[in-house]
Formats: sequence, C-alpha cells, structure tokens
Amino acid sequence: MQLSTKTGGIAGVVLLLAGFLGGFVPQYQRANTQEAEVQRLTAETAKLRAEGRLGQLRDLVSLVYFQASRKNYGLASEQAAALFKLAEELSNGADEGPKPLAKRILQDRDALVGGLAKGDDGVMGLLAPLVEAAHGIKK
Repeated sequence: MQLSTKTGGIAGVVLLLAGFLGGFVPQYQRANTQEAEVQRLTAETAKLRAEGRLGQLRDLVSLVYFQASRKNYGLASEQAAALFKLAEELSNGADEGPKPLAKRILQDRDALVGGLAKGDDGVMGLLAPLVEAAHGIKK
C-alpha cells in the first residue's frame, strides 16, 4: 500500500510537529521548574542578606556599648561613626528587616555623638535601650 503524495506530506508534517512537541514540552517544564527555583533562591538570598545586615547593626551597637562601658570613648566614637553610617544605609535601603532598628538608632545620633565626645557616662543610658532593641531583649 502506497500513500499518496498529499497523505505522505501530511503525515510528514504531523510527525515533524510531534517530534518538535516531544522535545519542546520537557524543556519547557524544566525551564519553568528552574525559574521557580531561581525565584526561591533569590528571595532566600535577600532574606539572608537582610539578616546579615541586621547582625552587623547588632554587632556595632554592642561594640559601642562595650567601649563606652570601659570608658574608651574614642574607640566608642569610631564604632559609633560606623554604626550611624550603616544605620543610614539601612534606613534608606529596600530591606525591611533592619529598617526599624536603623531608624531607632538614628533618632539618638546627636545625643550619642555629643555624649561620647564629652566622655559623658550618661551615654550608657542611651546605649542600653539600643542594645536591648538590637538583641530583642524585653523588660
């Protein structure tokens, strides 16, 4: 039994289309799966980055507190400058995690800078609530 040229042409097109779809569908599914994985990893990376920045903020608050408690006001001032710089970046950034703490730190900037410059023990009263806020300590 021989196929007519028209039937053979149609059969060829159908086989070509079936072959194309047979290769396209698995690739399309794999691409969608990988796209979802990339989106998940991007979100996780952003979350970890925000947590890392929040950790840096905590560390700097703690260092300023530690140096001030030891009456090393010069070192505390240096650490405070780094703290305020980071807090400024985070309060203007897109990461929502560290924003509230960064804004809280910036509220007391002038008083802290002045107190550290004078070597005033009163800065401990300003630093203690910041450390508590940074570490989630509730009274």
